[in-house]
Amino acid sequence: MRLWDDPFFSNREPIFDANLAEFSVRVVKMRDYSFPALVALRQARSCFDLICIDGNHEREAVMLDSILSWPMLRNGGLLIWDDYRFYKAGRPLWERPTSAIDGFLLAYQGEYEKLSSGEQMVVRKVVESQIETRSARALRLRRRPPARSTKSEPAAPS
Repeated sequence: MRLWDDPFFSNREPIFDANLAEFSVRVVKMRDYSFPALVALRQARSCFDLICIDGNHEREAVMLDSILSWPMLRNGGLLIWDDYRFYKAGRPLWERPTSAIDGFLLAYQGEYEKLSSGEQMVVRKVVESQIETRSARALRLRRRPPARSTKSEPAAPS
């Protein structure tokens, strides 16, 4: 499992480390912006059982994080968005994550089961991960024996 630590809040790093100390064998902390970190994880074909989106709360950032994360979530895995309701209530929609989360859920309808929609939105993925499916397909293709030609070879001239 890998987690991303927001580089803008380094004063929170000791709390982050303490909270995850008992899981340190299974956690690799990545200190980066979410976009390059998620792209690197996708290129590495990483898959996860749990993904929590709680960084930049602006609509476009939340939508991008959601779209980049979804293919890496395993079937049965949980995706959690923090601050779903009431975050910056009364502020413009672009400053709040709610419309991005709602838009994502509309676009991916049928691929998840909604578990909670309070302060946090929590869904369980109910379809195969695109990364796992592509990896399995690539593995099958590598194992497949080379195709034989069904054409008859022309007779050699005598």
